[in-house]
Amino acid sequence: MTEAPNETKPKDAKAKAPEPPRFLTTASPHIRSRDDIPTIMWSVVAALIPAAIAGCYFFGLDAVRIIAIGVLSAVLTEVLIQKFAGKKVTVADGSAVVTGLLVAFVMPSKAPWFVPLVASVFAIAIVKLAFGGLGCNIWNPALAGRAFVVACFAALTIGGWGTNWVDVTPGQRVSEGYTRADTMTGASALSARRDFRKSLPVLDEGTKATEKAAAQLGKTPRETLRGIQAKNTTPLLDMFLGAQVGCIGETCAFAILLGGLFLLARGVISWHIPVSFLGTLALLGWLLPVHLGGVAGGESVTGWVWAGGDPLFEILAGGAMLGAVFMATDMVTSPLSRAGQLIFGVGCGLITVVIRKYGGYPEGVCYSILLMNTATPLIDSLTKPKVYGAKSR
Repeated sequence: MTEAPNETKPKDAKAKAPEPPRFLTTASPHIRSRDDIPTIMWSVVAALIPAAIAGCYFFGLDAVRIIAIGVLSAVLTEVLIQKFAGKKVTVADGSAVVTGLLVAFVMPSKAPWFVPLVASVFAIAIVKLAFGGLGCNIWNPALAGRAFVVACFAALTIGGWGTNWVDVTPGQRVSEGYTRADTMTGASALSARRDFRKSLPVLDEGTKATEKAAAQLGKTPRETLRGIQAKNTTPLLDMFLGAQVGCIGETCAFAILLGGLFLLARGVISWHIPVSFLGTLALLGWLLPVHLGGVAGGESVTGWVWAGGDPLFEILAGGAMLGAVFMATDMVTSPLSRAGQLIFGVGCGLITVVIRKYGGYPEGVCYSILLMNTATPLIDSLTKPKVYGAKSR
């Protein structure tokens, strides 16, 4: 009796298929990206380089001085406070450098050295670290620093071309009441428009107009508005390329646009906030009325002029481009949802126009973004996406 041969697998049999990967449950976030905080922050630094180069080109060594003070102050403040508190030093993530650069960008080139220093220290120590560090701050640190130094040193920070310290002789100090030095500020395009409007005669409807009023005003309120625009508007191409008065990083819209397109391509920002911000600013800047006077036949006439603004001027003047691209899009202080970002941008544009047209301050970008930062938690709660499968109440 012989044993049956052992059964063997055919040589051409297919190999056993690998088991499918098991479903793993982990803590959120479940969708991960290769980009981390340092990658994003240093990308923002790279995007700010064109505006920094433009600022140094137009303002020279004064801009280099302000940028160096702003960045070094922000970095050293973060290092010293974190070491003193016994916490991990996170300066390598680049967020302090971003804050220092943005603080410098919203400073006039001739500001004294202590102005950007105080702004950077306040931005890092009070607005960022006191709230728990990066990701916990309520307001944009650079803009909060700017607002703080405007409150402390208004004469040294409000002005377009910058603030020049002028030596004053002892005789001038005694006779004219100077204590140390006189300050001279150059008007920005927005400041020039506001100051010219304030210098116009105040008319009562139907009264006789003086010869001086007739020389300054048009025959109708709309004609008066055209005169203001003709006398106080920098050519739009110059404004786009940076040949205008303003703070260090806000004058060259072309450089800001290059940085914004880089961040958009990298996925660091989306179009929702910049487009809604600038679109609202352009629309309302053109549409909303201003109250002006005119002189017709020796009689004064007054009225509201609707749809008389220049949309491109509103976008290119002041800090609108810088604020819309680099400030309002801050991940920490802006809404999370796309709908929320659109609401945020519209709110920024609306507040900016109201301050510019009807407020006593020529620029409104800084305060509009800070106010909308405050409203971000409310916007997030109202635009929170519906949980999949949940029933609406």
